[in-house]
Amino acid sequence: MTRLIENLDVEHLSFIYEVALSEWGRRKPIYEIHKWWARRYSNVIRAALIAYLLDANVDINDFRRAFQHLGKELKYEASRTWIFDPFIGGGTIVTEACMLGFNVVGIDINPVATFITRSQLSLIRNIVTEKVFLNRAKDIIKRAWNKVKHLWLFPSNGMKLYTFAAISKEGICRVNPYLGKHGKKLWFICPNCRNVFTCEDNSQNLYSCPECRTKVKATTRVKEQPSLLEFKCADTVEIGYNMFAYAVEVYKGTERVFLSVFDLNIRQKLKNQVNHAKLLIKKLSKQYQDIMYIEIPQGIETLRVKKLGYDDFSKLFSYCQLATYLVLAEEIRRVPDREIKELLTLALSDSARSCSTLASYYQPYAKVNPAFVIKSFWLPKNPVELNVLAHSPKDPLHPIGRGNFISALRKILRAFKWVKNPKIKVRKNAVRNELHLTIKPIGKVYIFNLAVQELQSLNTSFIPKNFDLIITDPPYIDTQYYSELSLIFMYVQNLVLQRYNAKNFVSQYQRIKDLEIAPSRLSKSKYESYAKCMSMIFRKLKSLLKDYGYLIFTFHYPKTKGWYALYKSIASAGFIPANFYVIPGEASGKLGRSSVLTDILLVFKKNNDEKIFKEEDLTMSLQLMPYLLRNNNVRKFFGEGYKLKSALLNAACAYTLMRNVRNNISFKEFKKEVKTIMSTLEQAI
Repeated sequence: MTRLIENLDVEHLSFIYEVALSEWGRRKPIYEIHKWWARRYSNVIRAALIAYLLDANVDINDFRRAFQHLGKELKYEASRTWIFDPFIGGGTIVTEACMLGFNVVGIDINPVATFITRSQLSLIRNIVTEKVFLNRAKDIIKRAWNKVKHLWLFPSNGMKLYTFAAISKEGICRVNPYLGKHGKKLWFICPNCRNVFTCEDNSQNLYSCPECRTKVKATTRVKEQPSLLEFKCADTVEIGYNMFAYAVEVYKGTERVFLSVFDLNIRQKLKNQVNHAKLLIKKLSKQYQDIMYIEIPQGIETLRVKKLGYDDFSKLFSYCQLATYLVLAEEIRRVPDREIKELLTLALSDSARSCSTLASYYQPYAKVNPAFVIKSFWLPKNPVELNVLAHSPKDPLHPIGRGNFISALRKILRAFKWVKNPKIKVRKNAVRNELHLTIKPIGKVYIFNLAVQELQSLNTSFIPKNFDLIITDPPYIDTQYYSELSLIFMYVQNLVLQRYNAKNFVSQYQRIKDLEIAPSRLSKSKYESYAKCMSMIFRKLKSLLKDYGYLIFTFHYPKTKGWYALYKSIASAGFIPANFYVIPGEASGKLGRSSVLTDILLVFKKNNDEKIFKEEDLTMSLQLMPYLLRNNNVRKFFGEGYKLKSALLNAACAYTLMRNVRNNISFKEFKKEVKTIMSTLEQAI
């Protein structure tokens, strides 16, 4: 049987781009419950899985119907199919396969990845009900808030939302006097008299302090400010390790107001809160002693914070934040239901992006910029302390302040609602339509915290020795070490789960780092290293496939050398090429490092006795591109200029790889063929 995944045409691919566009800028709620990097479009994964089930001769209307709802025959086919994902990451492939009723086995070396995936699956499989989770969440908030509210409430001034701080350099701090914007009001702290003042936003270039007439500008660019606020550390309060406060934003009634820490009354209140937080940490440290003070491991990403003296995870939080996290962890640990406890732990973990010194404040929107937006363990010059439990007095699940624990709980509640009524909004010819999806998680699902290199240790009788389909998003070259980026999540989760003490935590990290396939972008031999690692992986995966099984994976890379490394690794395993497609990939955003908004979906078979491989199939994939680019939905993913050129390079490299995978060509020959195809594509487009 020839499957549709080997013969997708322009109509099929155009539909895939349409459904991918529904996730542009915002994923399905089920994939927003926790941060993970480089998530692929879930609708593209769903379409690929359905194309695997369908016969090659199926038309576009049947494909569209199957995307929304599998018929009886396809459900039966899915229930007999076993899928394996060796790099689950954020769990998109595993979750989509589960929703369609496949039997799935997924593994990942990173415990944070497997924890996120298990939580997504518990929502999909209705293991936890929304009502029970909602009641438990409200109870946790109420009990925790009663224990820590004295750390966040200013008598007569309101509830503290944000505390603006600066990192000290030799006892001196210099900061931007522009605090933020609420509606039409601009807020500043005067560099001269240090009073907080507000002005109407009337698009003036400069604004004057009403007390001393000092000029300031409403800009986030420090170099454009006429003068900066400069102060000594001794003049303010240290709210965390080397974090010195200069302003506070409070919520009083329905208003949000900024206060100056240089006001003696405000400074004393803030100092009292910090002292209370330290006492609470000291009290709780007896039961958290082995897990609270854990050294941040040395790595490429963590080196930045360690150089600044942040050698311990507890230093990545202000004193009030750390005390609140310890109280919340204590309350969550008492929850008897394992699945609810894990979802609450996931919310606590996700909030650490915004409730830590790794977060910064973006003045024009008066919101926190969470950590890891640019995939980096980066400490801002002016971190902000966000109230972990800021919520409306009337509704404990109405957050005040973006990204705190309450916000994370709300994301889980949105995921509950989406699972009850799963739908996506698709735009075609300027008309927006809703597609209702069917979720049938009737298959078996197993998730293991393992690397591919450790599969021999997995001796279980309840999973098959061979799989029908292996589909994954493998590690790329030049990627960041996710083992390092996920460390802060691992630390916060461990406060609740208490799996590792200080010694075990570091050894677990080292195990992940040693087995992780992520050649350093600084290494001169990164391509050879990647080819060697992936050769071993592909040979292992081939041994796990049934005789007529499929291997499907995504890949993109902006240089021919990277594609040649992939070519060498896949060729060494002896897979038979079936086809490739240019599909929507990771949305890089303005801060992302990726210049490519498209991916290549590569389809291989273990054996191919049914038909002789035809080069025309590959040529057809290239010929589809000019027709695809006439579709505005498709064009958005390809972009213009350098991005379009990068997308074309990936297509040319994929064609060359698939065409020569059974040959043994040199890099010089590979590069020459890529250039020829690139020239042809550019002329056609």
